[in-house]
Amino acid sequence: MTPREDPERPWISQYPPGVPARLEIPDGTLTALFADAVAAYADRPSLDFLGRRLSYRQADTLIGRAAAGFMRLGVRSGIRVALYLPNTAESVLCYFAVLRAGGTVVNLNPLAAPQQVLWQINDSGADVAVSVDLQPMFGRIIAALGQTGLRHVVVCEMASMLPFPQNLAFRFKERARLASLPRDERVLTFTALTTGGEACDGKAAHPSDVAVIQYTGGTTGEPKGVLLTHGNLWANVMQLRAWFTQAEPGQERLLAVLPFCHGFGMTAVMNFAIALGSELVILPRFRPVDVLRAIRRSGITMLVGVPALFEALMAYRAARDTDFSSLKVSVSGGDVLDARLSQRFSALTGVPLAQGYGLTECSPVVTCCNPLEGVARVGSCGVPLPGTDVAILSQEQPGHFLPPGEIGEICVRGPQVMRGYWRQPQATSAALRDGWLHTGDVGRMDQNGFLYFINRHPEVLSVHGRKVYAGIVEAAIRTHPAVAEVAVVGLPDPVRGTVLKAFVVPRPGLTLTEEALRGFLADRLSPVETPRVYSFLEKLPKSPLGKVLKHELGNGSAPVPSPGSAGAG
Repeated sequence: MTPREDPERPWISQYPPGVPARLEIPDGTLTALFADAVAAYADRPSLDFLGRRLSYRQADTLIGRAAAGFMRLGVRSGIRVALYLPNTAESVLCYFAVLRAGGTVVNLNPLAAPQQVLWQINDSGADVAVSVDLQPMFGRIIAALGQTGLRHVVVCEMASMLPFPQNLAFRFKERARLASLPRDERVLTFTALTTGGEACDGKAAHPSDVAVIQYTGGTTGEPKGVLLTHGNLWANVMQLRAWFTQAEPGQERLLAVLPFCHGFGMTAVMNFAIALGSELVILPRFRPVDVLRAIRRSGITMLVGVPALFEALMAYRAARDTDFSSLKVSVSGGDVLDARLSQRFSALTGVPLAQGYGLTECSPVVTCCNPLEGVARVGSCGVPLPGTDVAILSQEQPGHFLPPGEIGEICVRGPQVMRGYWRQPQATSAALRDGWLHTGDVGRMDQNGFLYFINRHPEVLSVHGRKVYAGIVEAAIRTHPAVAEVAVVGLPDPVRGTVLKAFVVPRPGLTLTEEALRGFLADRLSPVETPRVYSFLEKLPKSPLGKVLKHELGNGSAPVPSPGSAGAG
């Protein structure tokens, strides 16, 4: 198969009723996204943070005042503002306020290491940062004032985010963690930012403006700053709206436990909720008890998470006594979803757990879920969103498109594809070629257009000159009933080129030996694909979003193995 301008789209025949075969997406901006929600749902609830609730009208007022405050700090087109925040109502308010002022959001992960925070502030060239008055986050961002180009820091006071009397209790219980603001004119509170002057109406943004610099996860190397325009992010949200036909505008309640600082949480939770005029029930961190309580008390209708989140919920005893009757949609992304986990969650809740595929460079959603209506494909991450093309290209013959079933590089084109990488023209040119985003990910597509993700490009290993896909090896090991998690990496070998090493986490209460696992894999993997080295661990190193950090496994900094060569997990 050779490249063509208008490739076949077999996936369209798999779309559920009501999903358009072709989607015309008009130009739009994220500032218009919020303005439209306010116009339609002004008095409906917008944000609920631990009981403090704001309507769309109230949120809009605060956003307008914060935008005016940011403009007084010099924020305008081309100025970058780093958001170093946990999930709170202020996270949403500051995000849209920066955009309304004409600036660009730089998302920083609150759980990132101090040096990573400094590196990303320096790399992005952020002029202003927004954080909270909790240690150690506050200390890190204040330290950055002297080590980066930051000119101002806005501090959101945690107690002021809470309703009475929780705010008083918080000040008492967490007083040891609360930071005192320094006497520095460069540091001001969110309250001060939103006081004085007229609100900003936010007419400055254009679809081609860069809205967000979103850093890639960096699970296999140094992260890159991805340039996502207003148009990219708007388009991805419109694609999700077209897909989820069962969502009722103005009626849904989404649980926001995925971090807004990550592309998945930003688009599939925060921006998607705003586009629907939904209520965002926000949790500052993930704890199974809090998630289950929120589902029960708030009547959550849509739950978006990563496999690690759903696995933790299933392991929590109280889940068996939780009423999930309000839940309509549950979606997993960010990592490979184990079919057994999907089945267990669906059996408990009565709601299918669907899987999608995406990456930061695509705003981030590319394929969305095995159709919630119709036949699901086990192991598939669904079909391309309306308006998105996906093709599998040969890794040996550049520009050669592969037929259904063959393994190659996943390539994407659509309105959600990034503008490029921040200050990395060579990386941009390598990724954006011939009208396609070359993801570096490896997968295959069946004749009906269902995508099957296999692994990231660095995980294509050469053993005795033959290609071995770590994802295929992991999938085989994962079918063992005593295996909870697994990660396979390649170790250099002077004879074979590479030898495979499997890091295995046994299920709690079960034992597993290398001999038993080798015997189990004998008729499931070829000799070349079978790992030669095994290590049994209590846990795998993961990012805050739950992705396995394989570069830590490969460089010897993996977690301490369980005693002996067998573990109880």
